[in-house]
Amino acid sequence: YDTYAKPLSNSIEIPHYRDDLYAVLGLSLNATKQEIKQAYYKIAFITHPDRNTSQEAIYDFQNATYAYQILGK
Repeated sequence: YDTYAKPLSNSIEIPHYRDDLYAVLGLSLNATKQEIKQAYYKIAFITHPDRNTSQEAIYDFQNATYAYQILGK
């Protein structure tokens, strides 16, 4: 059983299990919507490709964005 969703690009694998998504944002499973938003904004500020062009930062930004899109609804 594949534990990852389809990658955004050929080299990036995005976790899709709910607990993995919370872990991407550094949160516990009982985080509030406000905590999810704050965690995403903090990670996005540091890892956004306009600020940080390292491959690791781009990967972290994409993972955080994906997690926020799912959990922030």
